[in-house]
Amino acid sequence: MQEMPTAVVVGAKFMPHAVAIQRWLSSLSFRVYTTQDTVGVELGGALKNPLAVGAGMIEGLGLGINTMAALVTRATKELMKLCTAMGGKAETISGLAGIGDLMLTAFGDLSRNRTCGMRIIQGEKLEDILATTTVEGVPTAEVAMHFGQLCGLQDELPIFTAVAGILAGTVGITATDPTSPNAPGPTPQRPTDPRPTAQYFNASGRYYETGGGTTVPHGEAPRVRVEPPRPIAMGVWARSFGPARGARGSGLVELWRSLRGRMPRKRPSPAGPVSGPQRAGEKQKK
Repeated sequence: MQEMPTAVVVGAKFMPHAVAIQRWLSSLSFRVYTTQDTVGVELGGALKNPLAVGAGMIEGLGLGINTMAALVTRATKELMKLCTAMGGKAETISGLAGIGDLMLTAFGDLSRNRTCGMRIIQGEKLEDILATTTVEGVPTAEVAMHFGQLCGLQDELPIFTAVAGILAGTVGITATDPTSPNAPGPTPQRPTDPRPTAQYFNASGRYYETGGGTTVPHGEAPRVRVEPPRPIAMGVWARSFGPARGARGSGLVELWRSLRGRMPRKRPSPAGPVSGPQRAGEKQKK
C-alpha cells in the first residue's frame, strides 16, 4: 500500500449494509462514501468504459488536451443522460461512481480502455487487442447503443455512437499523425486572390487590404494592418484623446459648444414664478 489519498463510493440497497462496509474499509488515506442508488453506481461504472475508449482514440490521434477536455466534458453529459434514463440518479453520476470513474479511466495510463483506443489508432486490429487483454468498453459500447435506442436517446449520444461504430468497423477514422496508416493526404494549398489591392476602413476604424496576390482564406480578406478605433460622439469623429486644436480645445469641446447654441431654452411664465403654498391654495379653492 502506497498510502496515497483516494475515495470510493459503496452502493447498497439497505443503508446499514453500506455504512458497515464504510466503517470496515475507511482509513486516513482511504475515504468511503455511501449511497442507496445501486443502479446509478452500476451504470456509471460500466457505461464510462466506451467513453474511455474514445478518449484513448483522441490521445492516439494527437489532437491535444483541448480536444480531450471537450470530449470528456461532452461524454459526461451523455453519461448523465443515459444513466438517468435507465433509472440512475443524477447526483450519483455526477459523483465518484460516474464522472470520477470516467476521469480516471480516460486519463489514467493504466486504463485498458484508453490503451485500446490508442492501439486502434496506431493501426492494430481489434481482434489482436482482445486476444491479449480484456477491454470492458468493447462489448459495453454495443449494449449502450441498445439501451440508448430503448430510451429514445439514439440521436442524443454522438460519442457513444461514434465509438460503437469505430469498434464495429462501420465508421472510419481520420488521423493527424502522418505516420499512421489512417492519416489523410496532404492539405491542399489555399487559392490566391487575383483581385487588385483594395484599402478601406470598416465601421470600427479597422484598416484592411484585400487582394494583391496574397494568399487568403476562403471567402475572407486578410487583415494586414489594424488601427485603434477612434471615439465617435453622435456620429461625428472626435479627437478627444489627441492634442487640442488651437485655442478652441478638443473635438468634443467644439461639438458641445456647437450643440449648446442650438438647444431650445425654457421661457419664463407670463405671470411669473408661482410658489409652493400658492399652488396648494389654488388646489384647495378648486
